[in-house]
Formats: sequence, structure tokens, C-alpha cells
Amino acid sequence: MRALTLAGDRAAALRVADKLAQALRESLNAEVSEETARLAARIRDTRVGRRVVAAPPDARPRPPLVGRSVELTTLVAAWQRARGGRGRS
Repeated sequence: MRALTLAGDRAAALRVADKLAQALRESLNAEVSEETARLAARIRDTRVGRRVVAAPPDARPRPPLVGRSVELTTLVAAWQRARGGRGRS
């Protein structure tokens, strides 16, 4: 829901919220968590036409690449070589 809202698709985010609530009720006879309910309410209360802007890419933290340290090191080294004009063919 959050990603859809940040992308500007409020209607899709609300559809996801409604489908989640319905699935929980039908499958588990349960309600959404308070946190999820608050998020859905915030999305519903957002004025139409008001776009939520995500943080610029440089300001976002990089997610960890768990178990990929060797691959990440290889990739960073290749990128540095390419940036320096020393790429491989």
C-alpha cells in the first residue's frame, strides 16, 4: 500500500487495503493490525490530487544484500573500472 501511494496510485493502494481486510476476515476471521488500519486511513484521508513524493534515490538507504558480499565486491570493482575507462570487453 505504501509503495503504491508513494508512486501516486492511491486507488490501487486502497484496493489492496480492502482486499487484505477481506481476505483476513474470510480466511482467518481476523482484522488488520492497528498499524495497517492507520496506514489505510491515512491513504483514504489524503486529499485527491495531492501526490506524496518519495525521497530522492540518493537519500534512500541501500537495502542489504544478505549473503552476496562476494558478488557485491565484484560488481563494485567492475563499476569502478568502467567509470575509470578501464572496462573489459
